[in-house]
Amino acid sequence: INAGTDCTEEFDAIHSDKAKKLLEQYRIGELITTGYNSDSSSGSSSSDGLVKGVQPIKEAVGPARRVALRPGEKIQCKLVSKTSISHDVRIF
Repeated sequence: INAGTDCTEEFDAIHSDKAKKLLEQYRIGELITTGYNSDSSSGSSSSDGLVKGVQPIKEAVGPARRVALRPGEKIQCKLVSKTSISHDVRIF
């Protein structure tokens, strides 16, 4: 419903103060408006004009890693350590 738009009011309306404090841990960055103009002219869409002058977030991209969280695909992982916390609790 709100894809690509500012959802601050909706977030504030349905989330507790605890959730708002947790938000900072997962924040990737902030979009800022600049004088950027896209070179692509893919035609007009209903979202034209909503987001103008937004530059992509530059990320430090390292070497590609295999991702273990892919549904339907098994990835072998090496067990590095195992700690026994109690008779029925382990940390792997």
